[in-house]
Amino acid sequence: MCKGCVTVSHRSVVLAVSAVIVVMAIVVALFVGPPFEGPNGENPNSGPDIFDPSLPEGTLEFTYSPLPTDRIMYIIPLGNLNPPGHTTPTDHIYFVYDGTELEVTVPVSGRVLRIEDFGDDQGITIGVTSTFSYYFFHVRLDEGVNVGDWLEAGQRLGTTAPPSAFDLGVLNKDLANPFANTTRYPDDKLHADAPLKYFKEPIRSTLYAKVARDSEDKDGVFCYDQPGRLIGNWWLTTAPDDLLAAEDYESYALAFVYSNFEPNRIMISIGRRVGGAEGLPYGAYAAVGPAPENVTPESGNVTYILYEYVQGQSPVLGERVGLLIVEMLNDHTIRVQTFADTTSTTREFTQDAVTYIR
Repeated sequence: MCKGCVTVSHRSVVLAVSAVIVVMAIVVALFVGPPFEGPNGENPNSGPDIFDPSLPEGTLEFTYSPLPTDRIMYIIPLGNLNPPGHTTPTDHIYFVYDGTELEVTVPVSGRVLRIEDFGDDQGITIGVTSTFSYYFFHVRLDEGVNVGDWLEAGQRLGTTAPPSAFDLGVLNKDLANPFANTTRYPDDKLHADAPLKYFKEPIRSTLYAKVARDSEDKDGVFCYDQPGRLIGNWWLTTAPDDLLAAEDYESYALAFVYSNFEPNRIMISIGRRVGGAEGLPYGAYAAVGPAPENVTPESGNVTYILYEYVQGQSPVLGERVGLLIVEMLNDHTIRVQTFADTTSTTREFTQDAVTYIR
């Protein structure tokens, strides 16, 4: 499962040497998790264990911060990109702290529904009501925490697992995120909600103030799909029929979205090399071209110029690395090809073009 939060869009990034980039490279190294997210079987937040219908009805209110607020450097909002494990925008947020081990506090009382062991750390899903649950990743649970236990708000749960980031996700059974094809997504993504709005004041305002997002909307966005338009997530036609069970599930995806740090910046997230030997490898690239929500089958061939993009609290736009051409063949199918071409303004499709569907 990849739960990393900050990445470089191209694995062989070459940027001008500067202190900012050096710092960002260090940050990138901190947040590399296991390589893939396998939504069924490997993802502890998919399947029937994400909600407990025996719990009472009600809403969610976090009364404690899971980490000491003065130790949180910044918060990465919904919609982060980190191919290949997170090719589509993430449905959870990340607390970036100073790299030292911190105590993790139970933010609201609830029952442990699932625990997953990742080797060096764990993931835990906790049910609060019959329709609300939350989960953490990159926590080292204290001994004696087991599935079925009731945890009280304010009690110690364990510690963080430096140098990883600390993940928080909220699941709302009454929320159905409007993906164009819901069969492509596990339950945790279909029912994911924005976590910070569920904290009581003054914790809520304190945490929102730490969000690294250049927008009044600090929650972020992870569901961009618009039927009949390019924006949102697409899936390779060569993906296995049992896509949700594939270990490298998200590597079959391609996303035309916006940066969760700079929401006016177009991003194209690619899960695997597209375009044969001349194509670009997987990565999250800054793109210059038409707004993807305005691209339709009537638009014909469309070109995006792609750039390196170092994500993080202070994003850095790097050098041009290539281009991508795309054509919407119909509302549900696109043809795509990338080129590691840093001079052309556009290219023609070749036999190496591939198709994606919703």
